[in-house]
Amino acid sequence: MSLKFFNLLGHTFSQGLLPEVGSVVVDCGSNRGEFALYCAKDLHAKVYSYEADPELAVALPCVPDVTFVTAAVAGSSGILELRRAKGICSSIRFHTDCAQSKSLVPAVTLDQVIAHHDLERIDLLKLDIEGAELDVLENTTDSTLCKCRQICCEFHDFLNPADRPRIRRLISRLSARFIIVCMSTFTYGDVLMINRSAVTDTSAVRLAMIGHKYLAGFRRLSQRIVGRTSA
Repeated sequence: MSLKFFNLLGHTFSQGLLPEVGSVVVDCGSNRGEFALYCAKDLHAKVYSYEADPELAVALPCVPDVTFVTAAVAGSSGILELRRAKGICSSIRFHTDCAQSKSLVPAVTLDQVIAHHDLERIDLLKLDIEGAELDVLENTTDSTLCKCRQICCEFHDFLNPADRPRIRRLISRLSARFIIVCMSTFTYGDVLMINRSAVTDTSAVRLAMIGHKYLAGFRRLSQRIVGRTSA
């Protein structure tokens, strides 16, 4: 089986683990909808995409096979405060002193997402929710994690380096169920997790993931060198 790794908007995942038709993608952090639209149009997936910021959600397009939901995916359900600040994405976790505006938004857990849409599996779970990834994964039940064939996650330790010990503890705990490789070099900004039950040879898959990481890094370095010499 070819894993066929692909990086979309900074998120690395395996296209080879996605069915050719009928994939189920849960996109936590729609932003402007680019990730969800690519998955629906190019990967022929059914996408459930969640965006907490109502100012972004109102501009999301209406397209086939994408269900946009205006809500935060969080570690607990209820009503949470969303803060916005100039130059950074809105967040329910990072409450900066320079916040320009605030709003109250509905929040749901990943378990509730699964139950609401009656999902038997998630072929790809993407988490990019401005620091709330930790809360979500720490509070997701094992039964829901079992349904996730792969997870691509952007942890936000580049905004809060103090989160790194907590990220390492979470990765250590999830390693029993997932093969986990951080694809980024200096932060946990691009972490790929592949469910061990989704593959037959976990050692080979891990080696392939590591090989992709360093090959992608070599390509980026080569492009920068070429760019400098041609400038």
